[in-house]
Amino acid sequence: MAWAKTSWACHGVPAAVEAELCQLSSAHMESKSITCGFLTDSLSQVAWHGDGTYFIEAQQGYFWNFDSSITYNAWVKLWPGRFAALSLTELSELVLAALDPHAPVAETFAFIKKQHGAQEAPWVVHFYQDTTHTAEALESTVPSQPIQDIRLQRVERDPEKPKFFRWAVSKWSGQPHPKDSWELNLEKGQKVKVWEHMGNNCRVPEDARNTYTQFQNDMRKLLVPGQLREFPPFREYMSDCTNAACQPLKEDTELGICAHDLQMLLEGSGQYCYDWLKEERNVWHPDKFARYCQPSHKEHLKSSAQEVFVLYGVLMDNCEE
Repeated sequence: MAWAKTSWACHGVPAAVEAELCQLSSAHMESKSITCGFLTDSLSQVAWHGDGTYFIEAQQGYFWNFDSSITYNAWVKLWPGRFAALSLTELSELVLAALDPHAPVAETFAFIKKQHGAQEAPWVVHFYQDTTHTAEALESTVPSQPIQDIRLQRVERDPEKPKFFRWAVSKWSGQPHPKDSWELNLEKGQKVKVWEHMGNNCRVPEDARNTYTQFQNDMRKLLVPGQLREFPPFREYMSDCTNAACQPLKEDTELGICAHDLQMLLEGSGQYCYDWLKEERNVWHPDKFARYCQPSHKEHLKSSAQEVFVLYGVLMDNCEE
């Protein structure tokens, strides 16, 4: 297996590892000789054995399966006093999870946690048909089998929430205080984004290009396969269209936006045209968008994605005209 940044490719790995990687990916392709995919974030660690044991650490979370009782008991020993599923905070203490893929079974491994201060780092090491070796601090602990079996577990990170803002329109041209170089020199009617209210009518703005860039970055964080519970808040990225004819549509839909709102946002990309819209629209196709949704929220979120998909179609029609 090989990976770089958000791309990965594998051949001959256990089916369970390949299935886990495909599930984590936003897209993947299979051929007779290789499977490759694209993640929303990078991989940190991937270790496996042919018997189906594996450990994967990615920006999306931690995923593992320990079939061997020796491996599982050593893993439990690494977390003394735990009687339930491990938290992300606890798992962030893990530095290394290594498995020997060439051993007869998945019982040659090393688990190492972070060192704090002058204390010895907690670790557990085992070689096939040998005794389990542990750090001195762990030798005095008696491993307790957790109430919740953690042989097979997926501990996923929640997508980061984007930072929201408001639009503002300049009432005058120029700068309120020409000698202050940090103030923007605006044209009357120019739209900027308000990121943060600083007090005394002082705000930190962004332009349309940066707004679109922020939108794209936030979508990458939110659109994680199988994680979405709420639809992305499109209105937070848009100016309010004042066209009276659009108001009934905005009031009757879940999104609360119209094609004019969406157009203003997308024009910040600098690539706005028919072909670009056609390509970008695919993200919001209800059937394709479903892969980002948690099963219990899928149908509701698909209907919102359908609204966005339709608005893209309106903009494409306008481009043709």
